[in-house]
Amino acid sequence: MKKQVDVLDRNLNSSYSNVANLKEEFIEMNNTRILLLVFTLLYCIVIVSARYNDPNCGWADQPYRAVGDWAVDAGSSSNWNPTEPKGLMHDTNVQSCEYAVDIHGLQPNKLYYWKVTVGNTWDVQWGCDGRGGPDCKFSTSTGSIRLKIVGSFAYPLTAEVINSPTNPTSTSSPGPSSGSSKKVFAHYMVGFAYPSDQNFFDGQIKRAKAAGIDGFALNVGIDDWQPDRVAKALAAAKNNGDFSMFISFDMSSLTFNNGVLARFHFAASHPNYFRVNGRPLYSTFAGEHQDMFWSGWKAASGLNPYFCPSWPNYSTANLLQSHPVADCIFTWNAWPAGNSGPGAHFDTTGDRNLLASAKATGKTYMAPLAPWFYTRVWGSGWNKNWIYGSERLLPERWQQIVSLQPDFVQIITWNDYSEASYVCSISSDLPTDMGGISDMINTPQAMHHDAWLELSKHYIQWYKNNARPTVTRDQFYWWYRIHPKNNVNGDAPQYRNDAQDCVAIHSIIKSTKPNGGFYTVLVDLNGSKSSYRITQLEQTECIPYPSNPGYVTISMVGPDGKTWWSEGKNAPQQNSGNNFNAFANMHTFSSP
Repeated sequence: MKKQVDVLDRNLNSSYSNVANLKEEFIEMNNTRILLLVFTLLYCIVIVSARYNDPNCGWADQPYRAVGDWAVDAGSSSNWNPTEPKGLMHDTNVQSCEYAVDIHGLQPNKLYYWKVTVGNTWDVQWGCDGRGGPDCKFSTSTGSIRLKIVGSFAYPLTAEVINSPTNPTSTSSPGPSSGSSKKVFAHYMVGFAYPSDQNFFDGQIKRAKAAGIDGFALNVGIDDWQPDRVAKALAAAKNNGDFSMFISFDMSSLTFNNGVLARFHFAASHPNYFRVNGRPLYSTFAGEHQDMFWSGWKAASGLNPYFCPSWPNYSTANLLQSHPVADCIFTWNAWPAGNSGPGAHFDTTGDRNLLASAKATGKTYMAPLAPWFYTRVWGSGWNKNWIYGSERLLPERWQQIVSLQPDFVQIITWNDYSEASYVCSISSDLPTDMGGISDMINTPQAMHHDAWLELSKHYIQWYKNNARPTVTRDQFYWWYRIHPKNNVNGDAPQYRNDAQDCVAIHSIIKSTKPNGGFYTVLVDLNGSKSSYRITQLEQTECIPYPSNPGYVTISMVGPDGKTWWSEGKNAPQQNSGNNFNAFANMHTFSSP
């Protein structure tokens, strides 16, 4: 046995020796290859780390914009603007992290230079040889180009010649249609229309249409008289050409019952009912977590409706993929979130998520826009009292809309007095029987918002045409609350701290150097005087409240050093009160 073990030991030792020799031979044979592989990996790490921030779509939370010397030819006010609105790129959904934008109106066969900025600044920019690289070049025989970047690894930029856009022909019959054109609607509270007749609707439509608004989204509720007001509104629309309307079911009032909703089906047969590719558009306020009901309603209605609900309580990421019953998506999220703090900017993450979801599914996105939010009203068993920060919201949101270029826009609202978001003139539809409403709207004087509608004209045209409109009248708008946010008599509104104690002033001008000089705005707040120079075509300033509030006078000094105009017919400010609604006013004059 011992001899057998000795032989086994020798055999094992010999095997170990052979394995060791083979190992040494393997190592020697592959040493060069391993060193080369390690060197290559290290080199790649260095190169890649210099070229991207995140392999899964770097800077995915930031806007990508194509910029260059093409912008003015395409209709923008300047070239090489890191926030170029015409250059906003969108996810193509063709390959991972690919973004693109189509540019039109260029000079055929002209050589252009371009690159891509990230985050609306020059801090992160990509050229034809990586980050900070030289400008890329392109020319186009058609006057149109598609500029693309893959936002990962080497971040390659490419340019693809495309055909020029043509005017789309409408496939809708009968009535107004979206076609391929962009539309702006305003949310109309039919629940406030009890005293309204067809003549009243006619006046409202004429004002909206003059501002560039294409139609009303008719918010309808449970009242048995509301179908009659819808019929009157549609009759008035018919007398105003192509002004259109569609139904928005208010699911905070209506019930999930086909018969209840069917009371408004008659509207879809009207020639002024808004349609998308022949299908009547129906929307909602709320109504989440009822996909099976909505599927059944669509089938039972016999209308083949184009369903565009507002479901703000869902996550915006992949919303239309998760809820295929919707053909389009709208949202009521139009203000900075509560507790965002004074001067907070509106976050467009939700917009970009919904746009991406719509594009990925071949559907559409209707973006919301609001000028203000404040409510302090009550009724039997209910009350509301809160604000959202809104001092700079309206022009900022319009500029976001111009940049985002959604399929549709809905202004919220035309006439919701109860939430101070109205852009209409204060009229006979004010629901004076609602507790607190008169104090909100008429105390200490009428809190007019007409100036907000006038301001919107400029941006409505900009959004529709994706080009800054020609300015023929220089425009100045201002709005403010009538007392400091901390000096409240009675119950203070929720999110009071989000208010910013300042007079907001927005200007829209033809030239930043009129007659070779500058405009200077003078703000006199009860003797506390300040001034600033206009240096931008669109400019917003917010002048802090004085320690002793009182009269408000806005003036402007022209480039000749003389006062060109002064407006003191504004609501006076008070030391204290309990009204967080805004007073808005304006002054315009022919551009020099």
